[in-house]
Amino acid sequence: MRPLLVVMLWMFFGAVAGAQTDIHKDADKIRNSFYNSVNANSSADKDRRFFPDSTRIASEYSDPNTIPYRTNKSFFAHALALPSTLWNALWYPVGETFIWIEQSHIHQKVIGFLFNKDLSAGIFPIGNIGGNMGTAIGVMAFHNNLLGNEKSVSFDFLFGSADDNEGNLSYSDKSLFGSPLNFKFNAKYFNDSDENHFIGGNRSREKNETSYSTEKAQFVINWGYRLSKNLNLQLTGRYENVEIGRGQGTGGDIFPKTIPGFGSTNLGGIGSALTLDFRNGWPRTFDGLLVDLEYRFNSEFSDVRYQFHTYAAEIQQFIPIPFLLKDRRLGARAIFRKVEQISGKRIPFYALSTIGDAETLRGFDEDRFRDEGLLLFNLEYRYPIWDTWDAVFFLDGGQVFNEFDQIGMDEFHIGGGFGLRFMTRTGFLFRTEIGFSKEMTRVLLELSPNF
Repeated sequence: MRPLLVVMLWMFFGAVAGAQTDIHKDADKIRNSFYNSVNANSSADKDRRFFPDSTRIASEYSDPNTIPYRTNKSFFAHALALPSTLWNALWYPVGETFIWIEQSHIHQKVIGFLFNKDLSAGIFPIGNIGGNMGTAIGVMAFHNNLLGNEKSVSFDFLFGSADDNEGNLSYSDKSLFGSPLNFKFNAKYFNDSDENHFIGGNRSREKNETSYSTEKAQFVINWGYRLSKNLNLQLTGRYENVEIGRGQGTGGDIFPKTIPGFGSTNLGGIGSALTLDFRNGWPRTFDGLLVDLEYRFNSEFSDVRYQFHTYAAEIQQFIPIPFLLKDRRLGARAIFRKVEQISGKRIPFYALSTIGDAETLRGFDEDRFRDEGLLLFNLEYRYPIWDTWDAVFFLDGGQVFNEFDQIGMDEFHIGGGFGLRFMTRTGFLFRTEIGFSKEMTRVLLELSPNF
């Protein structure tokens, strides 16, 4: 403890000494700036009475910020300031790089090359790290104001290997023919040779990991009707073809072939959703509340081995921090989801509720916990560090369960971390985050916001 205490005291006094140095530097800059001001507006004789060296200083240095700084600090003071000096030296290249980028307008040139003039459309390279595909690269193209009518279309494709890739195509219209009707279509193809499946539900251990391969084609259609400015009712239809086999990762050779969903499945679903949205701001959400309630009936088309209900509820709340600018805000989210089999039928294991990914528990492995139900909480502090960049600190907590009486505070898995969110003035681009938990540290790069 004693060496640690010595180090902590050294760092504390170093920070104080460093702060004093900064104060002295700022005072000199102000004084020298005042010298020049006096020289510009007063006679030379009057200058010399108040500031005898001001004429010489002004003649040698036209910019007061270039006046050399000299200090009479002792060696002991320099030693105390060493932590501050080292910290400044560490961040100096970063700061100089940002200054160079800003002065050279590099970011504006890149944006001008990748996006159109009003930033409503663009095409650019993308990547994925730590998501359900691992590491992958690809391309994304979008247009958020198609035909000038706020119709949106986007396409993205990620390639990890011949057996690991993903493509998405989506189209949405917020107001069909100027009416309260809205429409959204999404088509997705997904192929992965190593998906995680941990046996044991909420109390599964890392050593219980198995691996399966999946190939999925999915189509989803949403028809909505805006009942009011903040209330939207949706009807949803979906179809997916899923092929499950043993994976190439850890435990792939012992993945159970008898598990519901192994092999080929043609699954359809129909349901409805009710969304109450009082959030303000885009792509930054500054304040407001969102409540989303969803129900879906799911059934296999051919053999009808699988039939089940899906219930889900999500609440988001954004709160500006008092006494700070409104773009310093807290974001909180709670999610409940439960699948329930219909009598005599089963649920494919991949349709169960999972936590442990870039959208839920960011400090855990992909699909780390799986069961019929889940309860999840996320808390984030977001603040801007650039025109379209946000820094984020987050805390995640969640659990999966089979029966409601299994929910308990001691069953929650906790993780946290920090990251950056990148946006344009009209939309979200991507986010990069580092998540921590007692099991692992995980680096993520994702194209979609978690909430």
